[in-house]
Amino acid sequence: MAGHIMLAGIHRSLKDADTPWNDKLKLARFAWCSSQCFLPNKQQVLLDWVCNALANQTKFDIEDETVCTLWQYLHDILNSKQMKKTIESSASMSIRDALYPVLCDALRVDSEYVAMATACCHIILQSSSLGRSLTGKHDVMIDLLCALLHLVTKCLETSNSLQDTAVPCLKMLLKKFSLSHRQRQLQAHRKAFTAAYERLLIPALALYTCEEVGDKSTLKGQIEDLILMGIFNKDMSEVYRLYLTINRDSLEGRDKLKEGQFTDIDNFIGFLQKEAQCCKEKDSRINPVLAGLPVLYRTFITAYKPTADAKFAMLKKLCGIMGISPAAKDSGIASSPPPSCDWEQALPALELILKDVYINDIYVVSVDNSEGQPKFQWFLQLLQLLLTSADKPSASLFNCLHTFLDLNHMLIEEELTQIWNVSLMTHPSSSHRADNFEESRTAFLGSLMQTYVKLRQFDKLLECLLASFNQEEPSTDNTGDNLVYFNPGFVHRFSQCIQELPPGLTLDLWKLFKDDLVNSYISRISDATNLEPPKKKKRRSAASIGKNIETGLEQAAVTFHLFLTSARVIDLSATKVMMDRTESLMAETQEEVLQALHTLCQNATEEVNERILFATLLLTYTIGEIQLILLQHTKYGSKLSKYGSDNAEEENQATQSAVDILENAPCIGDFLNLKSGEEVMDIIGGYVKVLGSDHHRLRHLVHLLRTQQLRAVLLHSSSNDGTKDDGVMKAYSEDVLGSIDVEVDSDVLGATWDGQVASITHENYPIAFLHVLTQTFSIWLPHITTQHSNQVARLLVQSFSSDTPQQDGNLTMSSIARAFLSSDVCMESKELQTELLSAAFRCISNSAGSFSPKKSSKGQRSSSGIIMKYGKLLSMLTEVTDIQDTNWEVLEAVGSEFSTLLKDNTSAQGSSKKVKGAVKNILNILNVLDQLPLTHMLPTNQDRCMLGLVVIDAMVTGWLATGDIACQPQLIEALCFCRNLEMNILKAMKSTGILKCFEVSSMLAYIINKHMHAWECVQETNQADSLSGRFLVLDDVTQMLMRQWMQKAAHRASQEENILMDVIKLIEDKISALIAKLKSSRPSARLNHLHGAIPLLTTVATIIQRTASPQTQDSKNRTYNEAVKKLCSWLQELLTSVDVDSAEEVDVLLVGCLAKSAVAVVMCQKAGREDGVQTVSDQDASVVAMEEDDSSPALATKKSKKKRTVESVEETDDASLWDEVLEPILHLALTHIGRMKGVEPSDPKAKRKEGQQVGQAAILSACLDYVRTVCDFVGDHRGKIDGGIMGKMWTCVSMAMSVEEDGQCKAEILRAASSILTCMDVDLFSKTLEETLQILSLTELSPVSVASLQSCVLSWQVLPDCQLSEEKHKFLQENIPKAITSLHCLLVESVRDWSMTGVLALNILTTINSVMTSSKKLLEPKQALQTLQACLAVQFTSVPDDYFPAVFSTMYLLLKSLLEAFPQAVVHCMAAYMASLQHMLRGVMRRCHQGSEGAGRIGDQELFSCAENMERLLTQLSAHKKEVGKFVIVLVAEYINELQKGTLLPFVKRALVVGVYNLVDVCDEKDVSLLQATLPHNVKEIYTEFYSDYKKYHKYKGRV
Repeated sequence: MAGHIMLAGIHRSLKDADTPWNDKLKLARFAWCSSQCFLPNKQQVLLDWVCNALANQTKFDIEDETVCTLWQYLHDILNSKQMKKTIESSASMSIRDALYPVLCDALRVDSEYVAMATACCHIILQSSSLGRSLTGKHDVMIDLLCALLHLVTKCLETSNSLQDTAVPCLKMLLKKFSLSHRQRQLQAHRKAFTAAYERLLIPALALYTCEEVGDKSTLKGQIEDLILMGIFNKDMSEVYRLYLTINRDSLEGRDKLKEGQFTDIDNFIGFLQKEAQCCKEKDSRINPVLAGLPVLYRTFITAYKPTADAKFAMLKKLCGIMGISPAAKDSGIASSPPPSCDWEQALPALELILKDVYINDIYVVSVDNSEGQPKFQWFLQLLQLLLTSADKPSASLFNCLHTFLDLNHMLIEEELTQIWNVSLMTHPSSSHRADNFEESRTAFLGSLMQTYVKLRQFDKLLECLLASFNQEEPSTDNTGDNLVYFNPGFVHRFSQCIQELPPGLTLDLWKLFKDDLVNSYISRISDATNLEPPKKKKRRSAASIGKNIETGLEQAAVTFHLFLTSARVIDLSATKVMMDRTESLMAETQEEVLQALHTLCQNATEEVNERILFATLLLTYTIGEIQLILLQHTKYGSKLSKYGSDNAEEENQATQSAVDILENAPCIGDFLNLKSGEEVMDIIGGYVKVLGSDHHRLRHLVHLLRTQQLRAVLLHSSSNDGTKDDGVMKAYSEDVLGSIDVEVDSDVLGATWDGQVASITHENYPIAFLHVLTQTFSIWLPHITTQHSNQVARLLVQSFSSDTPQQDGNLTMSSIARAFLSSDVCMESKELQTELLSAAFRCISNSAGSFSPKKSSKGQRSSSGIIMKYGKLLSMLTEVTDIQDTNWEVLEAVGSEFSTLLKDNTSAQGSSKKVKGAVKNILNILNVLDQLPLTHMLPTNQDRCMLGLVVIDAMVTGWLATGDIACQPQLIEALCFCRNLEMNILKAMKSTGILKCFEVSSMLAYIINKHMHAWECVQETNQADSLSGRFLVLDDVTQMLMRQWMQKAAHRASQEENILMDVIKLIEDKISALIAKLKSSRPSARLNHLHGAIPLLTTVATIIQRTASPQTQDSKNRTYNEAVKKLCSWLQELLTSVDVDSAEEVDVLLVGCLAKSAVAVVMCQKAGREDGVQTVSDQDASVVAMEEDDSSPALATKKSKKKRTVESVEETDDASLWDEVLEPILHLALTHIGRMKGVEPSDPKAKRKEGQQVGQAAILSACLDYVRTVCDFVGDHRGKIDGGIMGKMWTCVSMAMSVEEDGQCKAEILRAASSILTCMDVDLFSKTLEETLQILSLTELSPVSVASLQSCVLSWQVLPDCQLSEEKHKFLQENIPKAITSLHCLLVESVRDWSMTGVLALNILTTINSVMTSSKKLLEPKQALQTLQACLAVQFTSVPDDYFPAVFSTMYLLLKSLLEAFPQAVVHCMAAYMASLQHMLRGVMRRCHQGSEGAGRIGDQELFSCAENMERLLTQLSAHKKEVGKFVIVLVAEYINELQKGTLLPFVKRALVVGVYNLVDVCDEKDVSLLQATLPHNVKEIYTEFYSDYKKYHKYKGRV
């Protein structure tokens, strides 16, 4: 009773002011948890006490630490089990109102109690009983909602972990607030409206516009509902309509207006404007008002669906708030001037608002024109304001301009000059790139140019462009340099538009450019330079002319160059009239432009401006290119072609005139006059006395002109005067190729070039030079000298040192070199390949020579000296330049010296920094060799390359064996790369002469020794886990290389046996030592020893597998075979040491190695058993031959006994092999297959380390290969081995199938599954199929069920190709219909959500096709026709872009197989088949429309493949003319209808139209007439054009 009395005083103690707060908290906690406390309504009392304490913490003078403890106590009791039970029992619990102000104050990021306050708020809102106290307290909910909005915004911006609790709180409160606010609106909608925008709007917009909330679409939707409910509710609909449509200045409007009717909305607009100005003054990073205006506008349109005039009026109001345009006079705030606009934040908002204007058809041109164009004038003023007031161009500005263009191109027509200035006079900067500046600008300019192409007004657009160049004050940056910039995207779009122009308009534009150059620049420069100078003053020079004329001339010249090089020049001579105009324009351009510019340069007395000279040379080159194209491909200058006549005198005269014209023409000969490069530079030096240091653009143009001259001489010079031509060509070659600089600076290697001559600088000039050199190398090739070839090769090799990736279409040294080395020129030039090899080996030799010899102790050799000797060997290889006997002697000398070095045990050491530099250099050189046609080179080059790679291999292997961890990853990468190249060459080599150069056994022994030593060094370091996976990959590559060497040695007598015997002798001691170590070690330590011997086990497995292969068994002598069998027995003894009980601790790398080794043992045992059977049969045959007359029972008994003895020995050996080796390793393999495929994600041991992930595919492949080997072994010993092992293997492999989506491992897994299914007995097979059918019947899809379904679907995918017994095949055929039905139902469900079940849907389609194409005829015709349901179930509009090509290809194979396998059944069901084809045709055409989302994200090659497959299917269908003649007209109609909906990509249309033409061939005249009559009117024009093309290009051409 005493205890009860004490507890009865709890309430008094909690209220007692003298009781310390710590004691109160202890007492409160005890009272809450104790079952002896009998306070009435205890939970509510304690909850009220803590809420009261928190609400009156200032009054009670509670310390901060105690307040924190009180919050913790409140959180604990709210989250306690007792509270949950109380609430579940429907007991009434409530929170005191006084707590909410304290709670709102605590919900701040900088508050000390924010975490606990957020958790308490979450519990209160989550509980229907506790949260009931908020109902009816509208103001409290607003306060709490504001606090949560601010908290969530700050948490998202700072990535605070509180967002995980705060965001759910906000969502729940928003849901409660919606009910409360509706009730409030019914009572006082004006107060609710005012409270909504004054207290909630700004925090809601701040959260909505927060970048981090982008993926939380639910939260955004709730905020939109909040705005819709609070600002644009139904009660305000009529007020908004009148506010936006009534003119308050008119008498009629004042009559309709009631007093105070618009006060609330006027206050709302004024509030927004005031808040926007306040945020601007605070210099906020994001202005929530401006950023939220698009949300308000979109919500306004959604809520009221107003008229176009009302939408336009609201648009003007919002622009007034942004300060972009003055507020309307009737807004109530007209007296105050509009605030200055913050363009940086207003432009993104205006961009989104204008998009809504375009989407909602607010501005309709025809309607606005009929009303006097009020909207047009307003939009025009807005555009002018944008162009004149925007601080700097941005992506939003160009998006706004793009929308204006979409609204009405006439809006921007009057401002085209200014738009060109803003768009092109801006070079991209880092700030621009951050907001997709280049993409937006390119998209806008492309759309602008395409619009004027369609309007046939491209000349007007170019006039404005040229006018933008000819301004007094061009746009410049802070350095004074002009910022005109044609980015690659603009160049591409501009070229496309020029190519679409008709020839007549092209010539008009040519004349436009010519006249502009003459009138705007050349005449003004001439007038300025020819002025009579005043007395005692010097004559004015060209350099003193206004800078705007110089820059304008350069810009106009660059644009003219881009125009002419993009035009379809050959079409300009299609008719005689066009040819005459072209010749006239060419002559005028040469005389009025080129000749005038050359005269200006030559008459300059002091200096000529660099820009003027650049424009002169650029236009000279451009007109020269056009002239050469016309001379080569058209009848332009037909008088030059008379040298082909029979009259020798006329021929010589004509030839002479041709040479004269070519040498005297301003575009080719008059300026340069076929002089050498030095004289050309002298001429330029005569023009320019002081040009500064930047001559690179001019130098590049000189190279271009030299190349152009050489082409002119080759194409049009006299064939009778070959001596003169050869001399000229050699002079040109010497000029251009002699200027090659093989020493390229590091800053140049990291530079990029956009391909424009005007943007050439000191950094990217070598890139431009290399580009021209590689593009025209075929011209220089016949005249190139050995020295020049060497220089080119060295430059190409050095270019590979560039690590700069190719971005935005820009060129780099590395990208140009890669493209050239893979070109046909390099593939065919044997001399260049020879020089490239020499340059590559010379580069590595120089790098090795940098390792100076170190002093070594007595009796030791210098490690750095070994590296230098390797470098000397590579240097010797550079001396081999042709196919000569002396060259073979050099190769043999290199091989002999190399074999000597291999026997030296000195490791190649060096400092980490030097080794890293050398390895990086080696990787670059290996990249060069990888680009060369190694398999098609000259035999001498192949041998030389192979020797060089072997030397590099030995050098890098020596570095690897030093154990320098800092360089290990790079060394392993270089070795893998090098050995892959060695394998490629070995596979391609037809001769085995390379085996005579050096001792292959010494090389393999060296590699094995160093490899094992390096592995041991790695295992002793703390980075073993990060490097072991890389070593496994290297181990696999080394294994394949050893096999290739052995295979190559097999072509020479006894070579392979000698190599293998040497290697076996090398590893015998190591195996013996390892076996002894394992026997003397404890079982727990054996795995560690085996792990350290992975390279050794791999080597042994390689030798055994190579020996046990059927192709090599007949060529081995007895000694060799015995050595291999001994090796196999040792390996089996090693594998026997694996302890199954410790399988959980075996490293995955070791498991992969053990699996490979076990496969080798099985192969060797099988090969030995076959040899033994063959030997016994041979002995029996010999006995029968000698004693064929002796038929005594003794001889038969002897034979029978011998046979039983052999069988008994075999059974004993196989049982021992299974129990001691195969079964333990199988358990390891299955365990790690499951772990590596993620079957046990909850197991902490299943987490793989980073280094081990590198070799995951190789390990899994080895384990799966071992599973297939075990299946064969079990199949051979059926009934003698536990049958349950097949079930375990199937369970593991099926789980692996459930998680493997795609990749190289999937094929291995399916092969293993096929082997297991083949080897299963009938009972297990039938049970497995029944289980898969049961799983396939699932209809509810979840991540767990999808994994199981994936496994079952893939199982049925491999079943048709399994080699099944007759009984199993019969069972399979009986269950196929059930499986097909289940797959159809499952497909319908899986295509609904491609994000979760996309892979499953694709596998279902593949499985159905696999069953369809099976050679075992598993389906009846009626069952096969059900597969058409699968085609119709897939809706292509919902298929994601990354799935579309694969899905379409699979459906193509399905329909193709159905038509080929069941043609008669398809004929009887032709309507359904046509529906499937129509479905596919519609899907591929809609995905391939220009401008569609799919056309941008799916690769062109994949789209083209889909179109080709569709064409093949239509063509195959047209072959059944009698059966399909009445149906194909539907497909033709579908094609025409889809053409009307969008323009197909050109390459897609070219592929599809062939198939459609073939369908039209099947139709008769009645079908064609019916089609034309039934098509809609808006499609008939397209059909007429289509049918005209059909008759023109297909019908009368015939098909082969």
